[in-house]
Amino acid sequence: KKPDDCHVCEDAFFTDTHALGVADGVGGLAQELPNCGINTAKYATELMELSCAALKSGGIASEENMPDNLADRAATAVEHGDSNGEAFGASTITVLCQQGNKLGVANLGDSGFMVLRKG
Repeated sequence: KKPDDCHVCEDAFFTDTHALGVADGVGGLAQELPNCGINTAKYATELMELSCAALKSGGIASEENMPDNLADRAATAVEHGDSNGEAFGASTITVLCQQGNKLGVANLGDSGFMVLRKG
């Protein structure tokens, strides 16, 4: 195959003790806009790295900085990822925070999630 025919993964994710995130990069965007400096794989990766960092201890969306609202923590992590990245691209993003038996989620785009549990 020619290099242009190879599939490039434009998605990224993170998992942490009490959080997870998925960024589903828009495939083929760089080919549609070749002169715009778009790198959707790098964009999705930055979204996940920065969102994860925001949720870690001492981060802007950490439990100690935002102890009471899990949905706000998730949304703040998403905003931090989007605001501080350097790459250009497009991606959906879902970030979930867990504390005890509660979940908080922020979701942008057409991605989603399910909570599956016994009984």
